[in-house]
Formats: sequence, C-alpha cells, structure tokens
Amino acid sequence: MGMPRLGILLGDRHFDLFSYTSLLGIELPFDPFDLQSLIASGETGLRQLNDAAQSKTIDCAVLRPESIELLAPIRPRNALYAVGWNYVDHFFEGKDSGRPNTPTAYPEHPVLFVRLQIRFADPMRPFLHMPPLPRSWIGRLNSR
Repeated sequence: MGMPRLGILLGDRHFDLFSYTSLLGIELPFDPFDLQSLIASGETGLRQLNDAAQSKTIDCAVLRPESIELLAPIRPRNALYAVGWNYVDHFFEGKDSGRPNTPTAYPEHPVLFVRLQIRFADPMRPFLHMPPLPRSWIGRLNSR
C-alpha cells in the first residue's frame, strides 16, 4: 500500500487524482494527497478539479476497485475542534436519538468538543465501541 492520496470517480472508473492530473498535464492549486488542502483551495481548487473531470479519460490511470482502500476522508493533523448543537434540527436529532444523558432542553449556548486524531475511523473498518468513561474523566469548557 502506497501513500494515501485523493481519488476521483468518473462514471464507474476510479482514478488516483495525482496520477490522472499529472498525465493530463494539469497542475493543481492544492496538494493532491490531502483533502484539507483541496478544501482550503476553495473555488479555485474545485474549478480546477471540475476541469480535470471534464477532460478526456486516460485508461492507463484507471485503478482496479479491489486495489482501493477507503480511508477516513479527513484526518486532522492534531485534533479537530468542533461545535455541536449549533442549529435547532441538530439538537432535535440528538434529543430524539434515545442515547442516555442527552439534554431534553435546547442549550443556551452551543456545545464545544474535541475529537483527537485517533478517534477518526476508516469507513470500511469495524467500529470499536469503547465503554463509557466515569463522569469524573469528562471535561467541559463553558464560557459566558
């Protein structure tokens, strides 16, 4: 298995984005090995990616589906800082989930949380369910 890189699906054929654009002579404004780089390139990167997808296909760059391993789309370099329940529908999705310790009233402020890099799972791997930690281990940051 080589270095993880971005792929592109055109019709029913899979391409390694780096090899595909290199063979077409297209220089991308983002790192073709990093989805965060593509996202950071904004409209310019998406336009360039669309142009590449509209170009002729190069059969020698086609990947066999069995040679592809799907990985987590984004793996933060350190930690991912996020906001939860930042819109009403999201709150009601959680409230109605039946999970224990879920608030029943909409919070006054959004919930901030952190996901460490080790918590990101590849989509085709079994999910490891960890036992809940004692409440004394859970930290919360509240700001007013």
